[in-house]
Amino acid sequence: MKQALLFCAAILLSSAAFATPPNTPTLDGRPIEYDNFDYRSTFQGESTWGAAGTLTNLFVTWDATYLYVALQAWQTDNNKLVVLLDVDPDAGTGATTTTNWTSVEPSFIKYNDYGWVNGSGFGLDYMMASEGTYNNVIRILYDGVEPPSTNNLTSLFDQGNGTSPAGLPIDMASLNDTTACPHKGFEVRIPWSNLYEGVRFGTVEPGETIPRGASLRLFAGIHNNNPDSAWSSPDTIPNQDTPNYADGILTTATYMDVTVDGNNDGLPDLFGANGNAPYIRSAAGALGGNSIYVVFNEPVTAATVEDLANWTVGGVAPVSASAQGPSGVQLGLATPIATNYLLIRATGVEDPDGYSRSTEHCLFPASGGISQPVSVTFLVNTNSGMGLFTPRPNAFFINGATLPLEWGYPPLETIPLVPVPGSNNWASATVVFPAGSPSNIFYKYSARINGTNNYEAIRLTDFADAARPLELNNDGTPMNVTDYLGAVAHPLRNPSDTNLPSAQNQLFEDPQRGDAGVRVRREILFQLDLSLRRRDNLARVMVLGSDPLRGFNDNGDNQGGNSSDYPGNTAYLSWTNAGIQLVDDGTLGDAAAGDGIYSRLWSLSTDGYDSAIEPGEPYSLVGGRIADWINDIPGTEPYLGDTYWTARRSPRSFIYKFYVLTTGDNPYESPSSNLDYYVVDPEDTAQIVLAPHVWDNDAIPPPPPSNAPTMTDVSIAGTTATVLFENVPNEGAHGITISTNLLNGFDNYGHRAIIGEVVGDKRQWTATIAEATPFREFYAAYAGVEPAPTPTYWEPNANIPIGATTVRVYFCQFQSNLSGMRTMNLTGTFRPAPGWDNGLPMTFLGNGTWMIDLALPAVPDGDAVKFKPRGGPTFVWYETGGDFQFVRGSGGVTMTPMPPVPGEDFTITLDAAGTPLAAATDIRLHMGFDNWRDVQESPRPAMTNIGGSVWSYAFTVPTNYSVSIDWVFTDGTGSTWYSYGNWHAFMAPYYNSP
Repeated sequence: MKQALLFCAAILLSSAAFATPPNTPTLDGRPIEYDNFDYRSTFQGESTWGAAGTLTNLFVTWDATYLYVALQAWQTDNNKLVVLLDVDPDAGTGATTTTNWTSVEPSFIKYNDYGWVNGSGFGLDYMMASEGTYNNVIRILYDGVEPPSTNNLTSLFDQGNGTSPAGLPIDMASLNDTTACPHKGFEVRIPWSNLYEGVRFGTVEPGETIPRGASLRLFAGIHNNNPDSAWSSPDTIPNQDTPNYADGILTTATYMDVTVDGNNDGLPDLFGANGNAPYIRSAAGALGGNSIYVVFNEPVTAATVEDLANWTVGGVAPVSASAQGPSGVQLGLATPIATNYLLIRATGVEDPDGYSRSTEHCLFPASGGISQPVSVTFLVNTNSGMGLFTPRPNAFFINGATLPLEWGYPPLETIPLVPVPGSNNWASATVVFPAGSPSNIFYKYSARINGTNNYEAIRLTDFADAARPLELNNDGTPMNVTDYLGAVAHPLRNPSDTNLPSAQNQLFEDPQRGDAGVRVRREILFQLDLSLRRRDNLARVMVLGSDPLRGFNDNGDNQGGNSSDYPGNTAYLSWTNAGIQLVDDGTLGDAAAGDGIYSRLWSLSTDGYDSAIEPGEPYSLVGGRIADWINDIPGTEPYLGDTYWTARRSPRSFIYKFYVLTTGDNPYESPSSNLDYYVVDPEDTAQIVLAPHVWDNDAIPPPPPSNAPTMTDVSIAGTTATVLFENVPNEGAHGITISTNLLNGFDNYGHRAIIGEVVGDKRQWTATIAEATPFREFYAAYAGVEPAPTPTYWEPNANIPIGATTVRVYFCQFQSNLSGMRTMNLTGTFRPAPGWDNGLPMTFLGNGTWMIDLALPAVPDGDAVKFKPRGGPTFVWYETGGDFQFVRGSGGVTMTPMPPVPGEDFTITLDAAGTPLAAATDIRLHMGFDNWRDVQESPRPAMTNIGGSVWSYAFTVPTNYSVSIDWVFTDGTGSTWYSYGNWHAFMAPYYNSP
């Protein structure tokens, strides 16, 4: 063995000049590719924030083109992981704090207000940050403590792409979940050409890649991801030698130095030979199975991979290990898999060059697996899709989520499709799925175009996430699958641009895009169950979705249509003028009139036409034709170009939702996420009957309750009570009230019941009550929807004194993520250090409403108070877009009249002297209503200068709001803000002034 590569626990505060083997990690938020050449430092000691924020390892590596930075860490409570990077240490450039980023628009600034101050030796040039879904890479173009803005900060990457890389030169992926798996965090890729763009960070000589002698200085940390509070954990990688931490602000003086160009040649230092040890790339297994299939990232030797001493699964050695091809191994287990998580560890598995290391992989077994291996032969016609791409792809592959299939980005090329001799560009691959593989797998095809492998698109919408499903035989019987290739998708087409009309149009107009679809005409019946909902105010019931569920919602003209009967033409914009109407009148496939089951028979077509389903010219399932006004012939919708959107084969995969339009012109949808369907056999002609979807959006309520439920059972397990009751089948919603003293009646905390099956002539219902007090409380079920919440407000709420005072805050938990919680706390900036903690307990007033009196100290005029509720024993945050905020004193603002009255004039006046907008020549309002609903942004209302530093804005209060007017101030460009807190003008009866 040449070299064993193991992580060490000691902090390395400096990486001396040494080259790294070229390493090109896969960006997926799992930092598992890195070895001791890439390892830079570890957090030492116990995490200060515990599960709310734990740092582990920091990695830095590179190849000739890119720098890679990876942070292994995890967090809860929506905290944010961050790496700060100085690319020209000791040059005097870069920011020395980010505490002044708080509340600074746009979002990529204020949500990255890390509570950090440089103690010595660091200038922030780049920030990389993520809370597990939204990923940021920011370039800093100012020095010291200059006020941040879009003029001196550049967002290089700002996407909510999670674990899926965006396919951009600067790219990032992150993983954060609640599992016990330690292998999560974020990974960032930045081209050297972007990192050292321009001359700010050094000069790159012609023919070179980086400034000569380049090095990096960096550290990692965690902060609270609150745009209104720069509050960080004291934990960093590397640990601070002399910690300096107070009131959530960390002063740093210890960093990690990494030499990139030790030989001063203007190129990142690399060894030429392979020095990277193999690591476990993926694994597969199923609950109840006795085996696990493991794949390494490169070939490994049979002798070391079959050595049982090199393996543990869940801490126990396997009973067998059999090499599978050059990089795989089948591990036999002594007992069936019985847990939802297993840590697989290999130590000493070598590649052909003798390199090895300790490597781990987290396995989450599938819910069910096959008991015997099954061989599947995939036969695909490559002419049918991107096989006709110019230039023609030179190789085809199959990818998937279950080993030995793998995804990868760009797609991995581990399973090639082999051309079938003598055929018209058919190709095949036979894949053996080992025993223990999941019963249901997902796959799709890819093709190498211009040197890069690209996935197929099997539908127009969300094509980045659409894959082909397949159910494997459990008895070992070989399977044959015949497919037709879809059009090219990503990386050639941006995977983050899969829903915009531009992306859909590109795919629709691709002559090969639909040939991955059905090969015969096939009918499909859509059904929506509204039998448990009020139906006397329904104007229209529809199913909207991707092709072929488009069109027929506009009357149309050749400009794309402007006569939609779907209000605002916005609720379905991503469906591109979609919609087919469902009926409950016994026609168009509906089985029984008036039963509350709305239905529509539609079809999948080989050419986009179906005169039986759509008898009007041009008989199209998917689109319309241009208007011929010369001959007075109107067009049909949607018309989006000369292709007419008419002659395309229906894809085998589509997504959809159901929508209801009420007589009040209000649109509602169900479910909240997309439904999807895949036609397994493209040659099958049998009618597809989709099970009725039961409407689940309470905005369409059940009819008024008329039948009282009957309690049947209560069981207690610890502090959780399970309540069972029943009612007649047509009662569509129920809740639970609680009493701890029957003399005082029952209280409603917003507990809701889950609908069950109909047994006999009764429907069963179940409710779970947390924080229960066994044998000391009583439960009562009621029929009806959850009550509407009262607004969150406070008293006083106008001219709140700046001297020591008390403010009473009211909060209602109904129809929120805190419904059903029986303890409530309030936290915020009013709390002493460390602030934003679990908070102070609130008092329950009944009907979901809580109250607390906040004792506030004396402050300067314009000071802000920010707060947010936390509920239950685990202090769950109230899920809103931000914090509740109010301003004490006036902050230079006057409002007349008070309280504002809907339908009457209202004036906001600002004296900008002494504010961040003192020098502004254009001041705007960022304004909404009823706790920031319907924010006015395009354009923002412009104030009028009425003399000196005084600005005014007068308007008529809309009559459809009844709680408050909410606003902050900004300049005309949106780069400078006066928003230390939010101003509110509450209407009666909520208005209260001291």
